[in-house]
Amino acid sequence: MSTLIRAAVPNDCEAIVELTQAIADWEKAAFNSTGKAEKINTAIFETKRLHCLLAETDQVISGFVTYSIEFSLFEAADYLRMNSLYIKPEFRRNGIGKALVEALYPIAKGLQLNSIRFFTPEFNQAAIDFYTSLGATSNYAVRFQLPV
Repeated sequence: MSTLIRAAVPNDCEAIVELTQAIADWEKAAFNSTGKAEKINTAIFETKRLHCLLAETDQVISGFVTYSIEFSLFEAADYLRMNSLYIKPEFRRNGIGKALVEALYPIAKGLQLNSIRFFTPEFNQAAIDFYTSLGATSNYAVRFQLPV
């Protein structure tokens, strides 16, 4: 099994939507895919507010990670925010998730950022164990959102 980590290209937007749908399904979260490919295309390739790396295993998209650059008021510094990390179930436990996370390090260092931050649902013990195995530490917070 050979895996390549590469930057997304515009033709990948539908696959990114499908992977995002898989995350939503697993988290039992509402997700409407209508129009999402176009919005993702705009965010990644036009406004460049979002970035995406894909894992291709034997020429099949096996997973992805998305990230953005955010600002920490407490540190008065930018950081890399890992928005989503997902590996298709049939490709898990082959080092793909680790490879995607490790691909973020040179990006963050190249931008002179000092941290990569992310969250996962409390019930996702497999992800918590995975992130802990990479050396990540947790500073618990409860995430809220307000509809606008």
